Amino acid sequence: MQSVELLPKSRNPVKLTNIYWAPERTTAQESRTRGTDTSPLPHGPKQVVCGDFNAHSRLWDDGSDPDDLGTSLEDWAADSTMLVCNDPAQMTRRNRTGDNDTSPDITFAGSEVASRLDWSLSEALSSDHRLILLNIQLTRDPSDVDIPSAPPRWRFAKANWQRFQSIVERGLLAKRARGSIDAAVARLND
Repeated sequence: MQSVELLPKSRNPVKLTNIYWAPERTTAQESRTRGTDTSPLPHGPKQVVCGDFNAHSRLWDDGSDPDDLGTSLEDWAADSTMLVCNDPAQMTRRNRTGDNDTSPDITFAGSEVASRLDWSLSEALSSDHRLILLNIQLTRDPSDVDIPSAPPRWRFAKANWQRFQSIVERGLLAKRARGSIDAAVARLND
């Protein structure tokens, strides 16, 4: 893991961390397992975490089945409010045998950086991995409107639907108690 701080004029640092997570292998010559502990990964609103994770998830890789590390990274991102910047339809690694291309290279960004980060791929390397280009706007122009470079993604399986339903029902009951539907329509149209 390697990190560097990018310091814009405002002295508001953005931390960029690069990670390599070795793939799991089991062959006659070698047996290597990897853990799925994501607790050492940095996170925060001004963090960018990227690298070759050798992990698969539908959040960043439309072409591969999810694996254990991919699921752990999904959970880490959801719990630490890090956003996936990859386009799941663009594969970051070309398979040299012509089989399925994959995306083991992932970019995560914190909430304050994600809207200022432009993620793209290039063929500039003579490698099976495509070059990931990150363009981060380090200073803000007040006239700029923040538009995320990737559509938001949510983990619906982690939602507390009973609590959500309770909050919505309380809100609806409170609105009903304030008057008739005609009065509500009149307030809305004013």
